[in-house]
Amino acid sequence: MSFNAKASRSKRPCPIWVDAFQRDTQHLEADEIGAYFLILMAMWTRESCDFPDDDNRLARVSRVSPRLWKSRIGPVIREFLTVEDGVVISKRLRQEATYVERQVKQQSDRKTGEKSDKPLNCNDVDQSADYTVDEPRHHPSQQPNNLHKESSSSSSSAREADGPPEKAADGLPEREGIIPRLTHALGFDHHGQIPKYWITTEAGMIVSRWRTDLALTDDEIVTVAKDSARAHGSPAKGPKVLNEAMAGYAAEKRAPPLRPSDNPRPADDRPKGHGIQANIPEKYRQ
Repeated sequence: MSFNAKASRSKRPCPIWVDAFQRDTQHLEADEIGAYFLILMAMWTRESCDFPDDDNRLARVSRVSPRLWKSRIGPVIREFLTVEDGVVISKRLRQEATYVERQVKQQSDRKTGEKSDKPLNCNDVDQSADYTVDEPRHHPSQQPNNLHKESSSSSSSAREADGPPEKAADGLPEREGIIPRLTHALGFDHHGQIPKYWITTEAGMIVSRWRTDLALTDDEIVTVAKDSARAHGSPAKGPKVLNEAMAGYAAEKRAPPLRPSDNPRPADDRPKGHGIQANIPEKYRQ
C-alpha cells in the first residue's frame, strides 16, 4: 500500500502563523474569528483540504445558527475563502497543506529506506557442501568451529577500515540532523536541558524552511545561530527567534558582489571655493 501523504497531513498539527492571522482578522468580531478558525480546522482534517459550500454545514461547523451565518458571519468569512467545484477552500491553508505533505512524504521515504537497508537476521549456519544425508549426524562438519567469531572479526575490521563517521564543524556526526547540531552548537545539551521550543514540530518546519526558502546549508545555519548567540549574549530559545538573522544572512548571500568604479575621481578633484578661505575677500588673501 502506497503512503498517503494527505491522510497523514490531516492528522498533523495545523501550522498557524499568528502574526499573519492577527493581521488579516483584526477587523473581525470575536464570534467571526472563532467561526473562521473552526472552518480552517475542519478543512485541515479533510484529505482534500476543503469544505462543502453549504451554508447549513458551514454554520454547523462554525457553531452558529444558520440565520446568524447568513445575516452577518457568513458574508464576512467568505471574503477569506474561494469557491471551487462546490467546495470552499483557503488558498493559504492549501499552501501550508502542500508543504506539510511534502515533509511527511520525505520522512516516510527516509524510514522506508532505513528499513530496506537493514539485513534480515538469520542465525542458521549453512551446511558444508560435502555434507550428505548418509553420514551420521554426529560427524563434524567441514566448516570451521569459529565461523561466528571470524564473521564478527571481519565485520569489526571493515568498520575500522571505514573509520569513524564524518563530523561537522560543530563536532556532531552529519547524520544526527540539523536540530541536534543546532542545540549542540548553542550549548544546550551541555547543560542537560534543551528548551521546549527547539523540540516541537514547528521547530523542524522553521529550520526546514531556512533550507528550502532561504537556500541555506546546514553549516551556514549553525554559523548564523552561533553568531546570533554571541551578539546577544545568550543562545536563542527557539528557532523562530532566528528567522530575522537567517533572512538577513540569506539576503547578504544573494547580494551582487561589489565592483570598483570604472571612473574613479582623482584625489585632487575636489570642489573649489569650499575651503577655509572661501569667504575671505581677495585683498586679504596671501
